[in-house]
Amino acid sequence: MASTYKRYLVLIGATSLISPLSLLSYYGNLLPYLASYYYARRDKISLYLDPLWPASVFRCTFTIAMLFTSPFELRFGIRRCIVAGVLLLWISVMSCYFAVQEPLALVLLFGGTHGIAVGIIYPTTLKLLLQALPDKAGLATGLLATGPVAGALINIGVAFAVINPLDKKPDLHVDNRVFFSDTHIIENVPYYFLVMGAIIMFFTSLGVILAFVGSYNLNLKAPNRKEKLAENGHLLTQPKERTDNSAKPANDSNRDICLKNPGAASLKSKHISEKYKLQDTVQTYNTVSDHGNGELTINHKAPKEKEGSTQLVVQAELSPLEAIKTGKLWCLWLCYVCTSHTNYLQSNLYKQYGQLAIDNDSLLVMTGLFGMAVCFVGRPCVGLSADKFGIRRTSIAICLFSSIFMALMVIFLRRCPSLFAILVVLEFLAVSPQNMIFSLLTTFEFGKTHCASNIGLVSSGNILVLLIEPFIADGMIMTVGWDWLFLTGSICAAVAMVTLMAIEIIYPKQS
Repeated sequence: MASTYKRYLVLIGATSLISPLSLLSYYGNLLPYLASYYYARRDKISLYLDPLWPASVFRCTFTIAMLFTSPFELRFGIRRCIVAGVLLLWISVMSCYFAVQEPLALVLLFGGTHGIAVGIIYPTTLKLLLQALPDKAGLATGLLATGPVAGALINIGVAFAVINPLDKKPDLHVDNRVFFSDTHIIENVPYYFLVMGAIIMFFTSLGVILAFVGSYNLNLKAPNRKEKLAENGHLLTQPKERTDNSAKPANDSNRDICLKNPGAASLKSKHISEKYKLQDTVQTYNTVSDHGNGELTINHKAPKEKEGSTQLVVQAELSPLEAIKTGKLWCLWLCYVCTSHTNYLQSNLYKQYGQLAIDNDSLLVMTGLFGMAVCFVGRPCVGLSADKFGIRRTSIAICLFSSIFMALMVIFLRRCPSLFAILVVLEFLAVSPQNMIFSLLTTFEFGKTHCASNIGLVSSGNILVLLIEPFIADGMIMTVGWDWLFLTGSICAAVAMVTLMAIEIIYPKQS
């Protein structure tokens, strides 16, 4: 009972800990204020950069940081890495009170340093949670994903309350963009970072305390190579020294047997003369063969999973060097690139796109808030769906809905703005679980041990894409317009869906 209580304490702490890690979920609401701030101060800044750059650099550094998180975590431990990431997060946000005056400084701190901190905190927190709740991986990940949604809700509300409390309308039209001209809005932008910095310090401190207290004395030790294979139901064959008794029947010889035990992921080998007593599982043995090279192989049928089990049975335990040699990784890599473009447009530009037909800032803010609220409920449902129907099928369905909703946004923006607002909410529900889905999908395909580095490897493809996204967005807006830009997001989601379907066909699931 006490152990169960402590495990759920880890869940609550982890959710609170990652609640501020949602820059891409709330940056779209903050972007119009930053764009207006820099346009008003265009004569005072030394080097102008598009305010889209912090989001792009954030995602790139976030991805790169995850690539190096596993080696540091294995060397220094999960807790030390989490604490280091939290301290870096505090610095990156609070210092933006001064850095916001220069676009380059904002990009380096709010984008770069912030991304490194999140790249350290997110995968280590996810691993800590999966170790604490190994038999409820999908549900736990879904509940964990509500943290960033709650953080985005708070961020959107705080940005509106601090920067535009009087609900002033954007009234300055320049080319095909709309800005705020009110001086109070411009002056309030730096104070947002102070307020949010204080809120982030509170939630991350609370999360660290709860997660560390809950995980104290829990068996969170990473399994060794044999245990990893045993966890997946793989059969190990162990070399056996030949003795004078080697001619005895196989059932009287010494053997090492790996048994699948999802609940504990443990390997127990016993040296006895007549037979092994099999614990915590029921196995049906078919054949025993001696290969003549000192190895014994015992073929058996794996035990059936209990009906309704939420155990995440991974397909393989691969290091990044092993995973990179598989075609499956490159399929996931392509999917992540495509969904990143769709997510980028929705998260960062939905508000500016909506301002073309909706001049009510509070309505667009409420749309974003409602979208995050729906995601708060929807993300655990996505986790439950992954447990019930499989992470692959769930990912395919999400990409399908994302493609449809974004295409409908383009159709109804000017024809029916109220329906556009509803579609924005639905699209948030489809794109917001991207990190959660691909983190769980990568863990499912390549194992838990190197999950942080493998997640970084899968998401590495979006580094180049995100670095050119500001140029793509600005170029398409100036040439073919906003509608065609958002249609590319719909097309990319469709490409990701087709690629995931190909994975399901080419690499059938191994139960």
